Order: sequence, then C-alpha cells, then structure tokens
Amino acid sequence: MLKFLVGKFRRMLYIIFYLTFIIRFCLKFMKRRKSGLLFIDIDNSIANTWPILGSANINILEIAPLENSIEFLKSNFDSNFYEMVFLSHREIYDFNETVSWLKLFFNKTINAGDLYFVPYPSWKLLYFKFAVKRMYQVVIFDDLSFNHENGIVKYYDSVLAKIDILDVKHYNFQFIQKLNS
Repeated sequence: MLKFLVGKFRRMLYIIFYLTFIIRFCLKFMKRRKSGLLFIDIDNSIANTWPILGSANINILEIAPLENSIEFLKSNFDSNFYEMVFLSHREIYDFNETVSWLKLFFNKTINAGDLYFVPYPSWKLLYFKFAVKRMYQVVIFDDLSFNHENGIVKYYDSVLAKIDILDVKHYNFQFIQKLNS
C-alpha cells in the first residue's frame, strides 16, 4: 500500500512540475515580443535519438545532432521575427542535460527559459493553441513519431489531426527524414 501511495505521489509531483512549464510559457508569451513562435521538438527532429533508445545508460550529451535539421532552422527562421521554443516529450530529470545538449549543438545562448517539457505528446497542443490564440505566426518542427527503434515508425495521429486544423506551418516526420537523408 505504501509503495502504491509513493508512486501516486511521485506522479502527482511530475504533473505539477509539467504544469509549471505551461504556466511559465503562458506568462512569458502573454505579451508579444516577436511576431512568430518556432516550436522545435528535440528527439528525432534535431537530435538523432532513436538509435540509442533501449541502451542501459543513455548519456544525453552523446546523442548526435541532426545537422541538416539544425542548419535548416538556423538559416530559414530569422531570430528577429521568430522566438524559438524547444518543446519536448522528455522526463523531468533530463532537463539540465537537455539544456547542455542544446547549448552544445544548437546555440550557446540558449537558456533554461527556452526549454519546455511535456509528459505526453498531446500536451504540446496546449502550447500550440495558446500561441495561435495570441495571434502568433506559429511554425512547428516536430516529427511526432515513435517506435523507430523497433523498425516500424508510428505516428501520434490524434495530435497530427489536431495540428492540421490549426493555422500553423508544420514540418513533419517526412520533411525531417528527407532533410537528413
């Protein structure tokens, strides 16, 4: 019984932590600072994560970057117009290492305030919808896929369907794959 309660308490703390990301995001972008928001996923979008999945001890700093994705984002999205928001479905305990990876491979000026984690891919929709309602020009660079390590790529179809009805530009799995092949 105690183990059950500890597990429930831990999960509740995780959800509270993820909710603080949403609150921090809303407060940061309540006032328009730039005209556009560029949402960038990390795993399998700018980081070649899937080949190391299933490894016993994953060192985030050893994940290879997807150089063509990073170059595409840097060369096609003016930082005077777009604010970059790194939005990833990762565990809380990976936060500091993820910031370090972004500084190492993407941009040395990135700070923790540019990174947001979600517990489920569907939670990304909260961020996208908020940005659209605030009249930002929204661009999403996110593969929204999973199961690469098992040889059959699957998609978060319900999330993709909801993105399709938003007024956003979405660079998806097929685009990212083609860019990096």
